[in-house]
Amino acid sequence: MTQILELTILSIVISFITMLIYRLMTDPKKMKEIKDNLSHYKKLFNKAQKSNDMEKAQKYMGEIMKLNQHILRINMRPMLISMIIVILAITYLGNVYKGITIALPFSLPFLGKEIGWFWWYVIVSFSSTLVIRNILGVE
Repeated sequence: MTQILELTILSIVISFITMLIYRLMTDPKKMKEIKDNLSHYKKLFNKAQKSNDMEKAQKYMGEIMKLNQHILRINMRPMLISMIIVILAITYLGNVYKGITIALPFSLPFLGKEIGWFWWYVIVSFSSTLVIRNILGVE
């Protein structure tokens, strides 16, 4: 197996593990409910602001801030665990793949046609995370 393929597979596995942690440690239904409430209060806030009702706007802004804090608290534990995993993974990958360069069929802005292991990891991780989030239903 080539080093590029190994790095690609490891990047996808790391993304899957971090998204699985989020999925297991958060309740997607609860997160959707909170985000729906947040959207509702944002609409009310905008309506109150347009009608120049600053008292209601402040009330809705308070609710928006409470809901945002709640989302942050829910995401904090899985985020910390995921950060530890990613830091350990990047350290390991850096030691194993430090000399590798990947030749791209096109040029990326600021990076060029050849990228190192780290940028390959970033590209693969971001793109695979988008797919994995949808599959696992992570909000």
